[in-house]
Amino acid sequence: MTYVLLMLAYFTLLSVILVPEHRSLLGILGSVVMILIMAGQRVTLARQAERYLARPRAVLNRAVGRRPPDVKSHR
Repeated sequence: MTYVLLMLAYFTLLSVILVPEHRSLLGILGSVVMILIMAGQRVTLARQAERYLARPRAVLNRAVGRRPPDVKSHR
């Protein structure tokens, strides 16, 4: 993902230099796309961390002696 962002920044700067009549539009468009990609990456990583951190809950309940409500006893 880092290389995609670097490539996007490079092409944004190159297009701003090569197409001076649309400089502000290309600069804004490139910046918005980069911000959206970074925000999407941040949300994805936060969701992965949330799922990872939620897993030990069942293990902790077993250690304390409680069963999760969705698990039936096999005794």
